Amino acid sequence: VVLGRAGVLVLADYPGALHVRLDGPVEARIAQAVDIGGLDERIARRRQKHTDRARDYYVRHYYRADITDKRHFDLVLDATSLPLATCVEIIIAGARHVDELERIGVSAHRLRKTG
Repeated sequence: VVLGRAGVLVLADYPGALHVRLDGPVEARIAQAVDIGGLDERIARRRQKHTDRARDYYVRHYYRADITDKRHFDLVLDATSLPLATCVEIIIAGARHVDELERIGVSAHRLRKTG
C-alpha cells in the first residue's frame, strides 16, 4: 500500500498496482472529518480546503496532471456514502483481482492503458 498525494502517478506504469481514489462531496467529507476525526466543523472545513488546494497544486506542479481525472484510477469510491469497512472490502477484492491477473500473465497495467 502506497498512500500519497501522487502515488497513482508515481506508480502509473507499475504493473501490479491498483490505483484507488477515496473521494466524496466536499460537505460530506467535512461532516465525516467531524464525525470520525472528532474535529470542530470550522477546523475540518479549513483543513479540507487547505488539503485539497495543496494536493492539486503539488500534482499539477510536479506531474503536470489533474489528480481528479478518474482515468488515473482503477477504482474511485465515494468513501462518504459507503461505510469505510465496505471500502476496505472493495479495495481488497480489487487488489486480489489485479494479483490474479498478474499471476496468470495478464498485465493489469496493459489493460488499464488499452481500456
